[in-house]
Amino acid sequence: MVIVGDIAFEGSGDLFFKNDGFEGGKGANSYSYAKPWDFGLNFKAGYTFMKHYGLNLVFQHGLANLQQKFGDYKPDGSLRNKSFGIELNYNF
Repeated sequence: MVIVGDIAFEGSGDLFFKNDGFEGGKGANSYSYAKPWDFGLNFKAGYTFMKHYGLNLVFQHGLANLQQKFGDYKPDGSLRNKSFGIELNYNF
């Protein structure tokens, strides 16, 4: 089983990305998830120590609202990507 957001997939199926959730995906195992285009900001700060080791903090914030409309109905709220990460690295 694979879970994407609030959609659980068992077996096989198609996941598609459209601006309108009623378009595409004509099978019983076809699921509409979000709009296809995303854009945002990426921030990264790092520190190198002992000449070879590094530590980076990364933050990404999506600016695009990925919430689909369904015909004439546009749900309230928004769907945006956000992430935070820590990177450890070694420089040669």
